[in-house]
Amino acid sequence: CDLELKLHNQASRALNSSLNLDYVLATVLEEVRGLMDVVGSSIWLTDEKTGDLICRQATGAHGETVRGWRLAPGKGLAGWVARHGKSLISQDSYTDERHYKEVDLTIGRDLHSVLTVPLRIKGDVIGVVQAVDMVAGRFEKVDLKLLETLAGSAAIAIENARLYEEAQKEIAVRKKTEKALRESENRYRTVLEANPDSVIVYDMEGKVTYLNPTFTRVFGWKLEDRFGKKMDMFVPEEDWPDTKLMIKKVLAGENVTGIETHRYSKEGHIIPVSISGAIYKDRDGNPAGCVVNLRDISEQKKLEAQIQQSQKMEAIGTLAGGIAHDYNNLLMGILGNVSLISLDFDSDHPYYKKLKNIEKHVRSGADLTKQLLGFAKGGKYEVKPVDINDLLERSSNMFSRTRKEIRIHKKYQKNIWSIEADLSQI
Repeated sequence: CDLELKLHNQASRALNSSLNLDYVLATVLEEVRGLMDVVGSSIWLTDEKTGDLICRQATGAHGETVRGWRLAPGKGLAGWVARHGKSLISQDSYTDERHYKEVDLTIGRDLHSVLTVPLRIKGDVIGVVQAVDMVAGRFEKVDLKLLETLAGSAAIAIENARLYEEAQKEIAVRKKTEKALRESENRYRTVLEANPDSVIVYDMEGKVTYLNPTFTRVFGWKLEDRFGKKMDMFVPEEDWPDTKLMIKKVLAGENVTGIETHRYSKEGHIIPVSISGAIYKDRDGNPAGCVVNLRDISEQKKLEAQIQQSQKMEAIGTLAGGIAHDYNNLLMGILGNVSLISLDFDSDHPYYKKLKNIEKHVRSGADLTKQLLGFAKGGKYEVKPVDINDLLERSSNMFSRTRKEIRIHKKYQKNIWSIEADLSQI
């Protein structure tokens, strides 16, 4: 526990001490080597364009040699961990089939044990961190737990540093003054905080100045695609009236919250969202733009639809139950009268057999009402083995006696398998 706390504290210091990516990477790796007492460590980050893993930083054994190496998606121990999102202990890399001998840390013959842990941000693997040692079988579960603990804080530090690095590049392109650079830095530091909802920032002309990572993940547009441009294509035509009313309220200084509407994704999918928006002001107190928060409520809408469907089925079940009871009463009346009539005929009378068939089919009808009641109570049916040939034979015999003009031509497959079904339903 003390060691884990130490890991958390040191990782936090790395997170808060700098937003320089190389510095953060180097700090994390020194912590790995120092706290785990290993001969080497490295961090591999995923190239968003190619999917390759790139060794951004390495220390200790072969550190200078391996830095800058690329692994194709899924290649090597690092690639396997990045693809599967699972930590991996390779007790002897030379007997591990996943080990890519030419690239994996360019491990020499004196390096055997490799511990690899994924770096995650909001469930997505952005890279891996590795620790290596000379002794085969060097790593245990406690080492795995320590490195996973460090990886959690390290991933946040790395992602923040990467995002900050991207923001700095954007600021350089825009060639703002030193004051604008400081203001942008402060603004992006705030926005970079983890937010599960999509955030879009507009200036007073309605042009995009910022999109957070969640917005890009949900809707597809990246900041570099839309910076300084409007997002008119973002709003479905039928939602424009409500959207214009919301914009008018926000520009008038009124905060809007929880407005349910729809927005397009870059691929053209319509996503139900709950929107909140407000004006933000500059240091002098003048309106500078507006911040809009969009919460994806797709799952909420699906759940509401499921509840409505459940309520409909419950109503249908109640109706079915009532009909089944009434229908069963009618059948029992018919059955009673048929039974009384049967008493007036001997078994060899032509009507006797027909009356018995009526009784038989009335009872079959009663079985159907039982199934209807079963549906009303949640679909409780009587499933048992059924011989389809026998069922067809009995059904065809019933129809052949209804009219003299009917002729039944029968051809059955021999030795067919029985099926499991509800006899009355089928």
